[in-house]
Amino acid sequence: MSEQSRHTEQRTRNCDWLKLLLIAVCVVQITFLVVSAYRSSPVRDEFGHFYAGLQYWKHRDIETFNVNPPLIRAIGTLPAYLLWNDVPIIDSERRTGVGEQERTSADHVARGRFEFDDGHQLFARYPEEFQRHLFLGRLLVGSFAVMGTLTLFYWGSICFGKPGGLLAATLWAFQPEIIAHGSLITNDVPVAASMLIACFLFAAWCRTPTWARSIAGGFSLGFATLCKFTALLLWPFFLVFAIYVVVGNRHGRSTVILQSLLAVAVSLGTIAVPYRFEGVGKPIGEVCFLTDQPIGTTWEQTPPRYRERWFANLPMPVPQEFVVGMDRQQYDFETGLGGYAAGTLSGTGWWWFYLYAMLVKLPTGTWLAMTASAVCIYMQSNRKLAVIAKIDVALVGVIAFAMLQITAYKSGFAQQHRYIFPFYPFAFFLTASALRIVDWTSWYAKLTWTGAGLTVVACIGATPHWLGFFNLPSGGSRDGYKHLFNDATDWGQDCYLVRQWLEQHPEIRPVNIVSINGFNSQTPESMGLPDHVTISQDAQRWTVMSKHDLVGAKGIQYIHREPTYEIGVSHFVYEN
Repeated sequence: MSEQSRHTEQRTRNCDWLKLLLIAVCVVQITFLVVSAYRSSPVRDEFGHFYAGLQYWKHRDIETFNVNPPLIRAIGTLPAYLLWNDVPIIDSERRTGVGEQERTSADHVARGRFEFDDGHQLFARYPEEFQRHLFLGRLLVGSFAVMGTLTLFYWGSICFGKPGGLLAATLWAFQPEIIAHGSLITNDVPVAASMLIACFLFAAWCRTPTWARSIAGGFSLGFATLCKFTALLLWPFFLVFAIYVVVGNRHGRSTVILQSLLAVAVSLGTIAVPYRFEGVGKPIGEVCFLTDQPIGTTWEQTPPRYRERWFANLPMPVPQEFVVGMDRQQYDFETGLGGYAAGTLSGTGWWWFYLYAMLVKLPTGTWLAMTASAVCIYMQSNRKLAVIAKIDVALVGVIAFAMLQITAYKSGFAQQHRYIFPFYPFAFFLTASALRIVDWTSWYAKLTWTGAGLTVVACIGATPHWLGFFNLPSGGSRDGYKHLFNDATDWGQDCYLVRQWLEQHPEIRPVNIVSINGFNSQTPESMGLPDHVTISQDAQRWTVMSKHDLVGAKGIQYIHREPTYEIGVSHFVYEN
């Protein structure tokens, strides 16, 4: 056998092993997603998403929860719509007796958000049906996390070889936070995966513009935008890169321009479909915005914001509710919500919040891999760097940098670390780029792969408490509450675990549960709690304290005490 034949056979054997490893990564990731989806009780935001999704299917309601497009909640509640016979819809009994005009006003005031309370009421009445259909919906939404894994492997393999693709896919698939939030009916992991897919297809069009790729790229961009408004970040950068491609194609410039226009049309059409094209083409000067509506007035009395502007007669290319939802989201950012980070409570946020969240939440192995890759790229000569200086890497680098900038700018929220998730797949893609310019025997490659291995170990070690994971330098999951709260510690995922623990410890009575994210909107009866267990009542002999509440006003008397027991990684038990 010749030397060339032996090399060819060796490469084939290596590719087979890498494919088997990818299959193993996907199987473990899917298993973890299913376990997380099954064991987690409804988390805080899922009540609103689930209720709004049912409203969408039952009544074609595109207004409820309009701070996010309707796609993900529609996917997550499709099993409930199809399988839950005579699915009930709560009509907000606290508003019974309110006139229709006043109810319309209340529904459209920017501060009137009722979907969460209505979702809690639906769960209180039908807890078993709610959880069963929630689980089925979670499985559908969880497929986005797997698509992110496959896309990273395929795109990384094209740019950096199959080892690079496997590295990027592994770092994504074994992130504890991606497992935890990817198995919930929320928007953050789906938009991260969809933005990655849109960038991959767009980069493919940039390399070789074709009509099929322009249609696929346009659809993927519209689909990503329907996952969450965060994907709007892609639009201006895609425009800049498209102009670059047009300028570079001297002989087929007109064809490339037409392909670009087709992609834009497909994207806008995709966005309009779930909204049933309502308001598309309406003059911009006739659009009313929620933040302009005085409290106590009707929707019809709200003055259009742009009726006196020069562009007032221009037709709107997207549905009206899409624009109104963005306006309401912007209102929330400008108003701000109470935040907590690094042991400090604040009425608003900090520009460094998401950087700090990544510092304490990403596994130590992930940081090792990213650092080794960054140092490797920095230390190489310009000649070697030219190997990876292609349009794919440039696009990903720009998007990743823009994500960090926009999250620093939008600092009104400092309690939802999950908003940084769309940065992750791009960061892991760039991490894999080092494997293109060094061989397997270099220290850079060894450190990068070691980091990936440690990430896998950390994810497996966190089972099944992925949502409350913190890395070891930050104190681990037990002390993570000292750094972040809300969706980083206890988001309501362990209600059933707390109930099971109390059933197994009948000596812990009477006991009061303090858990605003998990139990506060429910009753002991709706949660199926044992006797002599109360929720947010007077202090009892025992107190089950959520780590989210431990850093707030309710936990001030407990925060410096040593707990008697710990439930999972989200609750402490104190004897009073």
